[in-house]
Amino acid sequence: MDLHEIAARIEKLSTQYAEVYGIERSGEWALLKLTEEVGELAQAHLTATGQSRDRGLDADAQRKVLADEVGDVLGMCLVYARQMGIDPVEAVTTKWFQYEREARPAGTGPTGAGPTDADPSRTDLSGADPFPSGAGADA
Repeated sequence: MDLHEIAARIEKLSTQYAEVYGIERSGEWALLKLTEEVGELAQAHLTATGQSRDRGLDADAQRKVLADEVGDVLGMCLVYARQMGIDPVEAVTTKWFQYEREARPAGTGPTGAGPTDADPSRTDLSGADPFPSGAGADA
């Protein structure tokens, strides 16, 4: 299943949720729900890594809660993207993969870095900032 299919299925579930609870879905609502889910992920992380009380859960149950919260964050991120008219595949591809470099054998270039997907002819990346304008700072 590709990301567009996943997003479409989650969108249906999100619409059903809103109908059941009488919620008007919007970009703001989706962003606030995403923020709520990130908070729950942080709580699950603290519990699963022993930095918080165990909440009466053994290690396997803590790991399950952590995985569930990752799923909630990803799901709400996809709902938010759709609400804002953003293609998640395009967004990830444009943001992350522009800095991807092909592997080159060691010692075959000044930095050992190969051409980028954005410009295959660009092989000398010495001195170049691979993440201009702080683009990689959130990674």
